[in-house]
Amino acid sequence: GDGNMSGYDAVYTSDGDAHGDPGGEIRRWANTALDCLNATAVAASDDMSVRDGLRACGWRPRSEVEWAVDWAMSGEDANGELARHQSLRSFLPDEGYTWWGPHDDFVIDQHPRGFARLIDAMVQDVIPPGDSRILLNAEVVKVRYGCEGVTVTTRDGRVLSAEQVISTLPLGVLQRRHASLFDPPLPAPQREVLESRGISMGNLTHVVVQFPRVWWDDGMLKWLSANHGSNQSRGEFSLWHNLNHASLLPGSQTLLTFLGDPQSSLYEGMADADVRAALMRRLRAQHPRTRIPDPLSFFISRHGYDPNTHGAYSFFEPGWRDKYFATLTRPLAARCGAAQGGEEVVRVRLAGEAMCDDLSGYTHGGYQSGREAAAAYLHGAGKGPDPRDHDELSLCNW
Repeated sequence: GDGNMSGYDAVYTSDGDAHGDPGGEIRRWANTALDCLNATAVAASDDMSVRDGLRACGWRPRSEVEWAVDWAMSGEDANGELARHQSLRSFLPDEGYTWWGPHDDFVIDQHPRGFARLIDAMVQDVIPPGDSRILLNAEVVKVRYGCEGVTVTTRDGRVLSAEQVISTLPLGVLQRRHASLFDPPLPAPQREVLESRGISMGNLTHVVVQFPRVWWDDGMLKWLSANHGSNQSRGEFSLWHNLNHASLLPGSQTLLTFLGDPQSSLYEGMADADVRAALMRRLRAQHPRTRIPDPLSFFISRHGYDPNTHGAYSFFEPGWRDKYFATLTRPLAARCGAAQGGEEVVRVRLAGEAMCDDLSGYTHGGYQSGREAAAAYLHGAGKGPDPRDHDELSLCNW
């Protein structure tokens, strides 16, 4: 993964010298700091940031090259947020790597369905293509729940009824729209966790640029480029993946880079032509002795400006406590019977990556959360086992 600095083939100086870290000393220093974080984060206070932890582990970047390495190793290219804004205890250790191993795979499948092919495979036995039960482009504007059940209203006026609902609305949508979405409103403790307890949406922006020819060292899989005048971790087009590499998509003549906030929000708010121009200025400044042609094609993701997400995925700020998850994920219930003073009946269960404590921020966290919410519903309806008795149905709060 990008967190392992040994995976970078080179670190360029701000004047285009590929030998900014010729012996790999800075990258080894960064890896040592990351190992230290892994070993110490569990015992850290809830108020410590990733930046605090790095300083305690002896990582104190000063030079332009060191700041370029810092952006890649401090989580800012992973969560899209500054290290000083991220909770250390929620950053490391990463349960996904602890449980299933340290290796990442870079998916290069060029099928038109893209990432959706994973979902296609998972549901192929129960949801055939074109299944009328799946409603696409149906924006939910209201979720009403009570003793009679749940009704979900879409923007085009459709009303759907159910005994229970599993909501996988992204955290960014919940934070901005819960007041208008839910009737009755979310309980006050739940609103407080959503609004002021330190869980937020991070924004990681993908930028892909294709050229008429390969002008870079095609033997390198990925590298870092320092920017002139950098005295803080900014990540201004610093990290580059060579998608044309023989192990990826040879012939694509394409580079991939990432942006985290505040650059994510800045560039996502600009027109494509302006972002492309800024990227090319930065690339040419990073390689002043190389003639870089104008690109053929360009793409930038805009998760932060997407009203259906308001960010890429969740992260936790210093001050977040794991105990808040119990409040955040508590199902919405109606009190029914005995003149509405009787037992609570669950009507809405909250799922999605942000609701999965140990796997938040990941697709498999969203999958696991939904699986656990469905298992809880089935158990309550007498149709399935108690999830608490099955490890595979309790990973989110292990």
